[in-house]
Amino acid sequence: MKEDSNELIKIKEIICRVLNIDEIDDSAKQEDYIEWDSLAYLSIISELEVQFNINISSKNINNFGSVQNILTNIMQ
Repeated sequence: MKEDSNELIKIKEIICRVLNIDEIDDSAKQEDYIEWDSLAYLSIISELEVQFNINISSKNINNFGSVQNILTNIMQ
């Protein structure tokens, strides 16, 4: 569980940095933030790939529209 919380913190930091906001809720979704448009979505994906040393494929690229979905996909 500790690892999940560390990953969650990193994910939220990435999203906040990309969206240029101060904080984001654990249950936040893309549709909750006007700033989280398609360009921001791709920027978040790119940052996730770098920070977590992962490759996000075209098969699952649409699964990153919320903090919880990102965490679930990162932890797989």
